[in-house]
Amino acid sequence: MQHPSHGTAGHPAGGIVMMLAGVACLSANDALAKALTAGYSPLQILFLRNVIALPFTLAIGLVLGGPAALRSYRPAAHLLRGALWVGATIMFFTSFKYLALAEATALIFVAPFFITVISGLFLGDEVGWRRWLAVVVGFLGVLIVIRPGGAAFQPISLLPVATALVYAFLMLSARWVDRRESVWTLLVYLTA
Repeated sequence: MQHPSHGTAGHPAGGIVMMLAGVACLSANDALAKALTAGYSPLQILFLRNVIALPFTLAIGLVLGGPAALRSYRPAAHLLRGALWVGATIMFFTSFKYLALAEATALIFVAPFFITVISGLFLGDEVGWRRWLAVVVGFLGVLIVIRPGGAAFQPISLLPVATALVYAFLMLSARWVDRRESVWTLLVYLTA
């Protein structure tokens, strides 16, 4: 996969601002999705979100990635990645009907644990002890939120955890796309 040749490299303040803006957008997206679950199905919310996001994604992809952003060398990989994305998002939005936004969000933070386990144990990636320690501590934090075995445990709490597992496969599936494709291609096809 090709990486963009520009960005915030060498400009840490710009990188920090971009990261803060991205997190703010994701937080607003989740809060809006939570509010919309009162009257709409998760599939409708996902469809509406992508219909709104697609023109912006196409414009950004074309400006920053050029026409190559629309070219895919492995469309089947993008189709599978899209299915994973839809599944993860529908599960996450469904959890909003039953859980507080903060709880659902805290529970999906188990994704780094799943990514590390899958990549380290099944894909043969080398994972150092510090990374293992960090993800185990994070996983313990998620267990504190879930409270398995406790009187307050709700089986619906497993839905964001399942979301995190599907999301982990989505993140690792970037390996399936052709290395000639840019990050903009991945973004455009995931939004479409």
